[in-house]
Amino acid sequence: MLIEQFAGESVLTYFADDFCLQIDRDTGLWIGLEFEGEILLEGGADFTFSLDGWKMEQRRFVSSEQVGNCVILLYELTEEDGRTCQARQTLDFSPNRMERGLTLRRDESGSREQLLSVTLMCEGLRAGDQSETLVSMPMTRSQPALPLEMIAGRTAGFEKNGTGYAFDPTGLDISLAVAMLARKDGSLHLGILPIPNECPVKVRLHGKAGRLFLSHEFACESWLEGGVPLKAVRQVFQISRQDWQTAARAVGDCWLDYNYQPPKNRSTWAKEAIILEIDLTFFGGLQKLITKLDEIRDLGFNTLYLLPWHPGHWNGYGTYRYDQINPSYGTFKDLRHLCDEARQRGLRVLFDLLVNVAGEDSPYPADHPDWFYRDEAGTILRHPTWNSWCLDPASPGFRRALIEYSVRCCTEWGADGFRVDAAAYRGGNWNNLPGLQPHQHAHAIFTLLHDIRDAIREHHPEAICLAECFGPGQVPISDTVAYQWVAWLDWVNESLLSGALSGTSLGRLLGEHFLAMPRDTWLLGYTHTHDTVAFEHRELDGPAVDALLATLTFLCAGTMIFGGGWEMRRRPGSETEVNQLRQLFTAKSKLGGISCHELYFVEDSDPNLLIVERPSKLGRVRVISNFGSVEKSIPLEGQLIYSRLGSASGQLAPFDTIVVTL
Repeated sequence: MLIEQFAGESVLTYFADDFCLQIDRDTGLWIGLEFEGEILLEGGADFTFSLDGWKMEQRRFVSSEQVGNCVILLYELTEEDGRTCQARQTLDFSPNRMERGLTLRRDESGSREQLLSVTLMCEGLRAGDQSETLVSMPMTRSQPALPLEMIAGRTAGFEKNGTGYAFDPTGLDISLAVAMLARKDGSLHLGILPIPNECPVKVRLHGKAGRLFLSHEFACESWLEGGVPLKAVRQVFQISRQDWQTAARAVGDCWLDYNYQPPKNRSTWAKEAIILEIDLTFFGGLQKLITKLDEIRDLGFNTLYLLPWHPGHWNGYGTYRYDQINPSYGTFKDLRHLCDEARQRGLRVLFDLLVNVAGEDSPYPADHPDWFYRDEAGTILRHPTWNSWCLDPASPGFRRALIEYSVRCCTEWGADGFRVDAAAYRGGNWNNLPGLQPHQHAHAIFTLLHDIRDAIREHHPEAICLAECFGPGQVPISDTVAYQWVAWLDWVNESLLSGALSGTSLGRLLGEHFLAMPRDTWLLGYTHTHDTVAFEHRELDGPAVDALLATLTFLCAGTMIFGGGWEMRRRPGSETEVNQLRQLFTAKSKLGGISCHELYFVEDSDPNLLIVERPSKLGRVRVISNFGSVEKSIPLEGQLIYSRLGSASGQLAPFDTIVVTL
């Protein structure tokens, strides 16, 4: 690495590998960042933070040094009342990658100050003009990955500010967002990842033509004490000259360096789960469900997932007691009988694990007040949307009780594991918790689920956790990830039915979403859950949705169908639908499950076609979907394994999905 300081100027220029970085020495502001001669950033990238409510922006350069390919810059920051803090910014260069970190230290010996928020802002992301640069956010909950100009067309998702439109893609989940910039000619890809010690609160993408802004905002319940450094946040800049899929995989591999890999001892059946989601009210209770097990197995399902069977409001999600069963469903003897009968037929059974709230009529607040969050007056907090009491996953008493209950589910009542509802979720519909930041609630659930998974596997080695997740940060707690795609699915459905989203765009959306996950992640595909009606207040239906379900079935490790209830129609319903699902699941079983990084998205000149290659038990196969409104000619050289609509050889009907060997 070379450092060149221009005479008479307060500019530091660093040359490392293929990077060139210019920094204003006095302010710490990045003036420009280049990679192989191409401008990536210009016009300013900086950090700010808030300490006990005071924003500290005045800074004084102290020193700079380099150790190998790592640059270290020290600054003294001063608050309005004269108190000071030292900020240590590190820039670590390696081929095609740069990591940026910020460490803080309170200078005054013995002082103790709370760090409220940190923002690492990258302003002026060089996008040129929007027609030349594709900007996407693969790891988001409320919007899928898609070009920024397409996001900007949905102004409801933006708030107007001085830089154009700002979009907050992550909400207050434990999502780890990624910003992906790509030249449309494929010449350069830049992925920017926030890598916090626990989780970000907000990732914001701002933009207008020719200028983009990206900020990662964090709120940490952390304390600065005299002489004790606090490592606040990190960013990784991942550069690629190769195709977008290679670039996305490189971003996904970054997570592994920070211990976001999937569990190493996963049960293989989770990779090929074909799940029927069961609302026991809709199915008539446990005994009635037992009579349908042969029919369910013959359709091709190999796993049942039971919605909450506890008494409680919100269809049991506001549970009253973990150790009681809703009498309208049956008894615990019936529950065990169901699991035993299912196992005899080769079916697994998952229970819903509830970790966030207890129902408003629950005795737990009176019997176990230490299990709950409280306000400053000591009153137990209620969830404003769910009308329930807010459980505290950090409470030792609650943790012990939930672990004991989870083990009992597997040993006494026959469960093969859990689908975990809203794992580590602390969204914007929660009340503010005194002295508690969102990431702490999420982190407490994260560690609790680790303990639960270890406990149930001690008694049932093949038991799994299938967590409803919001980003790669939750992959380590989930054998198979049930990604929260509800808003994503609604948007895709609308776009496909209106013809606003092509197969090519959908392929890029899916590709970035899948490949930017940690390597070997197993994803669960679905187009319907109980939440799709609860959140969107309408059915997702039609040929585009059916084609999307078939596509996701072959591109994901597992797949799930909601059998009905919650104002949704019964699935499968008609004889035609029964036959289509049986055919789909038969083909799915022949191919087997798949990890995210094993997919290869084939770019085709026809924008209506989505073409993906993947390995399978039959060798490499190609999945082809036609999301256009007219029939397409497709040369088929291999064996036809599956066709949703029975398209004739060489012709692909609108909204058909086929699988052929290579």
